[in-house]
Amino acid sequence: MFFKPWIGEHYANSQKDRLQSFEDDATGALFQTPLIHLMGESHYGEPHENEPGNTIRIMRECALQQSSCSGFFTKLANLFTGILNVEKSGDYRQAIWGRLAFSNFVQEVLPKSRKAPTQEQWDKGRIAFLKQLEITTPALLIVTSYRAWNELPPENCVNTGPVPARIAAEADMSDSRFYTYHLNGRLVWTHAICIAHPSGRGFKSGISKGKIQNALALQNELPGRFFQFDDDGELAAPQKWNSSQD
Repeated sequence: MFFKPWIGEHYANSQKDRLQSFEDDATGALFQTPLIHLMGESHYGEPHENEPGNTIRIMRECALQQSSCSGFFTKLANLFTGILNVEKSGDYRQAIWGRLAFSNFVQEVLPKSRKAPTQEQWDKGRIAFLKQLEITTPALLIVTSYRAWNELPPENCVNTGPVPARIAAEADMSDSRFYTYHLNGRLVWTHAICIAHPSGRGFKSGISKGKIQNALALQNELPGRFFQFDDDGELAAPQKWNSSQD
């Protein structure tokens, strides 16, 4: 992973807080909503902008305030005003992005927005994908580009017990995947969905907000966020995080 992800100041900034947030049925002991990570496709700019802090710099310049580069981020923030109970006034952008994580899938700056990433760039993005999740540990990942969604690694959630993937299938959620990765020796999962690119012609805020709300509602139906192995080494059903085991 090359670019450091944006992590809002009110997102669970320490790993301890994120582990603690697994204990309350994925709703988060410290938060009204699960941890949410939004993932775009790629950065665009000049070669000298290809540095690890570029995502954080862009968020400060384009997402937290109104500017010529704010369109994409403003449309995303507006999806969350009702979801996060933030009034659309004053510094609402700071309030929204302060509770979210953001990154891009492609790990290099592209020269212009209409240029598609190369196959090598997609491949590097797939390598970095789970590393990004290990940093932000989101309950819900929202990919904001169908082109990037189609390049994500294959779903890797283990199909055993009352797994979240089966519950999602029963809920008839389209564009829905589950990814597992290791955190502190435990196997945890993240639910991923995709919405249309906010700057694209196919973007409709009502449809995108509805998909996000459905995914958040599904969190209440899902089992705990980590998998546990039984005494025989077999993978058991997902369970709540038990901090007393640490």
